[in-house]
Amino acid sequence: MQEIQDRKIGNRFSLRLKLSVQSMAQRLLCGKGFFGDQNLDRVNVLEKAIFGPYLSRDGLHVDAVSWRREVQGDRGSLAVAQECRSAPGMTFLPAERMSAVTLLRTDVMAESNLPHRDKQASCGLDRSLAAYWINSSHNSYLQGNQLTSSSSTAALRNLLRQGCRVVELDVYDGQKYGIRGPCVLHGGTMTDVVPFQDCLRAIRDAAFETSDAPVIITLENHTKEQGQRQCAALLRSELGDALFVPSVPGLPSKWPSPAELRRRFLLRDKIYEICGEAEENESGLEEGMEQVASPTKTKTRWSRIGALEKLLSRGGGFSPTAGAPHSPLSPQPTSSRMQTLPRSCAVEAQELRKRPSKAKELHDLISIGNMKLLGIEDAGKWMACTSSSISELRLAKMVAKDGLDVLRAYTAVHIVRVFPAGYRLDSSNYDPQDAWEAGCQMVALNYQSSVLFHPHSAWLNAGKFRGNGGCGYVQKPPHLLQHLSDGETGSGELHPMKLAITVLAGDGWEAFRDFDLVGAPDSYVCVEVAGAAADRRVARTSVFTSRARTGSQAQPMWKHRSEFLITDPSLAVLLLVAWDQDVDFDDLLGQYAFPVSELRPGWRRVPLLDSNGGLQDGRPSLLCHFEVLE
Repeated sequence: MQEIQDRKIGNRFSLRLKLSVQSMAQRLLCGKGFFGDQNLDRVNVLEKAIFGPYLSRDGLHVDAVSWRREVQGDRGSLAVAQECRSAPGMTFLPAERMSAVTLLRTDVMAESNLPHRDKQASCGLDRSLAAYWINSSHNSYLQGNQLTSSSSTAALRNLLRQGCRVVELDVYDGQKYGIRGPCVLHGGTMTDVVPFQDCLRAIRDAAFETSDAPVIITLENHTKEQGQRQCAALLRSELGDALFVPSVPGLPSKWPSPAELRRRFLLRDKIYEICGEAEENESGLEEGMEQVASPTKTKTRWSRIGALEKLLSRGGGFSPTAGAPHSPLSPQPTSSRMQTLPRSCAVEAQELRKRPSKAKELHDLISIGNMKLLGIEDAGKWMACTSSSISELRLAKMVAKDGLDVLRAYTAVHIVRVFPAGYRLDSSNYDPQDAWEAGCQMVALNYQSSVLFHPHSAWLNAGKFRGNGGCGYVQKPPHLLQHLSDGETGSGELHPMKLAITVLAGDGWEAFRDFDLVGAPDSYVCVEVAGAAADRRVARTSVFTSRARTGSQAQPMWKHRSEFLITDPSLAVLLLVAWDQDVDFDDLLGQYAFPVSELRPGWRRVPLLDSNGGLQDGRPSLLCHFEVLE
């Protein structure tokens, strides 16, 4: 009797599920996109393309468990089905056989069906800081161009909420600008001023809203000694115990890990003991304009031999070693000795005298000491970990001269920050791919929008740092970490992959119904693989044209398949961009990028964000299939 009762309960439950699924299907038909009208012809095309052999004979239902497991890689579906089978009296299993239209809407077109792992850490944060790419910004306080725009705490808050973990502040004495205490502005330009204290408060308040990974504050410090003391006092008072203060000031013998520094702030500033050799000039426009006017001209920087002697005596990072026997030394004229001094080790004597001394109060707070990159070939002389800043142009020269392997060995131990050339007044960006490939940790980009160019570099940067749960730290692959300071070694072996991508259709194109004055957009999609130089390639779909602006007929269909051989998937970022083809220049419809290493194979919904990375009204998207070929 109890068995019969359980069976009746099970049958009533299955009947309710049937009615619920049918009701849901009807409600979905009243939506937008492919379900914006009663024309199901194009919906049927989607169902056949996506579900194929998993459709029932009537074409209305799908073997959902098998499809999810074999196509989507969802291993949990089988366990759910088995659990349902064990329920007493179950004669209808919705997890196994679902309405095709329901599965299309609830699985394939769901906003959670992203093409990559989302909010899931793919690697730990327990390695050295040098072992990570770190999401970094340039002149973080600016809201627009580099010449006349506003300095604002809002800019700092926005980029921190976007996952940026390295912010840059150009600090000056405020007295000159009518402000009590230090202030922040882009020196030598017409940008306005914001108090240093306000910047620190904005950083403190927004730093850990989206990630608890450490935030690095890098200072381009132009204050005098009193101003440095004021900076130190403000750092301590505003950041409090969250400010990481090293137990021993100076250059560390080993970098800490991000895991040790969760919800902490690190100060990155120049080490003044090395007599002005801290880093390339990044403030103002002089350097950038020089490079535009005469790109092959090198500015002469000479000093007394005493500058080098002071560097050697006070640096603390050099370890003298005994050399081979040599013939007796004979004195040489000073001019001859100056000719043998490497240009990269010399500074102008006038500049050296003008540079203020470092206040001890600020020096003791520096956990990432910055210094000039003297030369890759001399890196082995340093017994400590160092940090340096170089321009995009300097990086290009170093790659051409020294090669990637040498740079990778250097950046496995030392931190290198790359910043845009001074001539980028419109806040445009350089291509970050070469810097990532060289192992540079802080590839600093302008988060400000350029009015002249689409921020292609910013799209790639956002895509790369969607990895590792979006925490702002992405671990470099083993072949970039073969010379770690902590004695660990990485494997230089690469694991190439062949990736097939099918761009089937677009959905939610009602968002673009008024995009073109003469009709609906003429849509096409570019599929780009970024990463290692050998892997960079772009494929393009055909152009879809329709007079309809709403409903199923307005949704583009391409069925375009492209294959990519990727030799270094750990470096690769996949970028999909939808465009409207026009006579003069094409207009952006939307874009999305993500790291190939975090790919979820199967049928996925790729959201189309606006140029600045924001969600668009109507949530337009692409329906794509990703397959890793053997």
